[in-house]
Amino acid sequence: MSIPFRTQLYLLAFGWALALLCGQTDLPLSWQWGFFILTIVGLGIPHGALDFIVARHNAEQQRSGSYTLNRFLLFYVGQSILFLLLWIWPPIALTLFLLFSALHFGETDLQEFRLQPSVKTISVFLYGASTFILLLLGHHK
Repeated sequence: MSIPFRTQLYLLAFGWALALLCGQTDLPLSWQWGFFILTIVGLGIPHGALDFIVARHNAEQQRSGSYTLNRFLLFYVGQSILFLLLWIWPPIALTLFLLFSALHFGETDLQEFRLQPSVKTISVFLYGASTFILLLLGHHK
């Protein structure tokens, strides 16, 4: 297991413990800020900033000649516009955003593992959804 992935697992476990603790008692603001900074440094601010490199790498791995930066940007901006338009119906927009985000987070973080196709989507979704569960449990008030 790679060191960055192991670090993410430690942070995930720490986050679960902290979220459960927050449900039982109030944490001092300094602890909350400390966890926030640790999470940003550990998981990375530029998560989406390198998506174009990931897309190019995935296209090369699949030996698909369909990757171009212009096509990627069109797709990326198109998704943003679609979600802005969907925001007219907030429940639908929020549900789709959370589903896609959970799949995206899980797909990005679990790509190191060669999962069987039958469990891959479920594993990816559950891992990615844990990000949102931690956020919701950590901010229960």
